[in-house]
Amino acid sequence: TDLFDRPTPELLATTMTNGDGENTASVVLPLRTGGARPPLFCVHPGGGFGWCYAGVPRMLGAGRPVHAFQARGLDGRPDAILPGTLGEMAADYLGHARELQPTGPLHLLGWSLGGVVAHAMAVEAQRRGWEVGALIMLDSYPAPDLGADVRAAVGDFADIEALTAEAIGPGLTAGQLLGRGGEDGDGRAEAVLRRVVTNNLQLLGGHRPGVFHGDALLVPAGLEPVPGGPRSRWAPYVTGELTVAPVRSTHGELLAAERSEALGEVLRNWLGRGH
Repeated sequence: TDLFDRPTPELLATTMTNGDGENTASVVLPLRTGGARPPLFCVHPGGGFGWCYAGVPRMLGAGRPVHAFQARGLDGRPDAILPGTLGEMAADYLGHARELQPTGPLHLLGWSLGGVVAHAMAVEAQRRGWEVGALIMLDSYPAPDLGADVRAAVGDFADIEALTAEAIGPGLTAGQLLGRGGEDGDGRAEAVLRRVVTNNLQLLGGHRPGVFHGDALLVPAGLEPVPGGPRSRWAPYVTGELTVAPVRSTHGELLAAERSEALGEVLRNWLGRGH
């Protein structure tokens, strides 16, 4: 069944804590658990949360389980160990994917930072001899030259309103996002988010992508041109057919409800080709 029939910010806020008021920012967020088709694994964007994919099950139609990966450290534990490289993150999520799906080809999707992680997961899966059935990158691009620009990028992402909007949508505070209400809770939640996001962007800046030997789908946000063109950014790292299917959207609105019909059609058509 779908976890959310109507994934509004208000409804999501009520699901972010368990009965004891503890936050439930687990590494794996199940969005749909039922279905006979291979599951689709969605990787969080820079904000770390997987709630942004709450509408994906409905975009795909019935029959395919959907799980989202969420960044480590969102539980706010002071001793939480964050991944040291993007490759470590990819290997961590691959382990969870294989626990949920012990056999068969893996189907991977990621938006923003998540697309780069999904690509790294696909590369590592092939290195281990595992088949990758689908690799989908939503307005996501490698940044091997980000390097010194990480600090400036972190400054942009450290805006908590922008972080919560990316993770779920507008209308929630950092405290609500992490299941911690009140002024003090909001302050602690903001510190948790900044730590996770800073680490995520540092991993992106230090990552040098491997090569994926297979077909991939790239969905650019068509309202925001990519210097050099979207295809050129991934061409060195994908040896199979790279399908580029823009959706008329900005980066931040690509997964919004207003874009769900167009994005859903792209995803269903591509997955329907046997991926």
